[in-house]
Amino acid sequence: MALVAYWLGSAFGLDTLDLSRLAHAFLTSPVAIVSACLTAVGEEVGWRGFLWPLLRRRRSFLATSLIVWAIWCAYHVPLILLGWYGTRAGIAAFTVAVAGIVLFIGVLTDRSRSVWPSVAAHGAWNGLVATGFAVVTLGGDRLAAFTGSTTWVGEFGWLAAFASLALGVIATVWHLRRPEDDLRVARPEEAVALGRRAKVRDAAPQLRGGSDVPSVATPGLEVSSAASAPTSADGTALSSRVADSCAAAVILGRCGLPAMRSVNAVPQARTVALMRSSRRRDFASFLGLSR
Repeated sequence: MALVAYWLGSAFGLDTLDLSRLAHAFLTSPVAIVSACLTAVGEEVGWRGFLWPLLRRRRSFLATSLIVWAIWCAYHVPLILLGWYGTRAGIAAFTVAVAGIVLFIGVLTDRSRSVWPSVAAHGAWNGLVATGFAVVTLGGDRLAAFTGSTTWVGEFGWLAAFASLALGVIATVWHLRRPEDDLRVARPEEAVALGRRAKVRDAAPQLRGGSDVPSVATPGLEVSSAASAPTSADGTALSSRVADSCAAAVILGRCGLPAMRSVNAVPQARTVALMRSSRRRDFASFLGLSR
């Protein structure tokens, strides 16, 4: 998207394009992205590895994006005002660009449930878009494929800002119209229940045993009543499914659903184990260290 914006800018005289440098930038882009990722990974572990999943437990995608955008701007803007980073004249364009980046990378994080796609996207921004698709010479100089006023070109230019915002809005609309399981849960232990949704739902027909057994349905989670569940020949497998269903039911009961409070078939120790394991694995899962 940024490449298209830069290209259109050159067509309208907002910047100048050097095709030979652009071709060279494409050839060396993997190296530029990987090297930029080495510096971006520190930020992304904080933004998307910790802050994003923490906020998404209780808030919507747009609310989480707004909070992350505000914190990200509050982190960078003082450095710009002090003259340590960027230019003061480009603060407005920079905040618009950050809004688009937060939306786009937020979609990547929600869909992948991992921090590494955001690291790659952040690295691509820093290594290519922010530099005007620059090529690093043997002497260490950066020769940009797109050159022009900093008002239009670079990380603090409006061309990259408009491209970033457009990409973020398009990705967000697509993401919200094709929702997956919402990450917004009230407690860490509920994330485990949401992760077991498919297993609980698959167990429901076997628990019913062909009869109409009352069930309680909630958004993002379906739990069959274990109190009236019949037995089967495969006692071990059925008991495991009943325990999983009851564990989710107990969790929902603790969240204020009186109808589920009577379900006490699962041992308290199992519920506590689910709560503790979810807390340990939550951060590791976003870093891609667990499956």
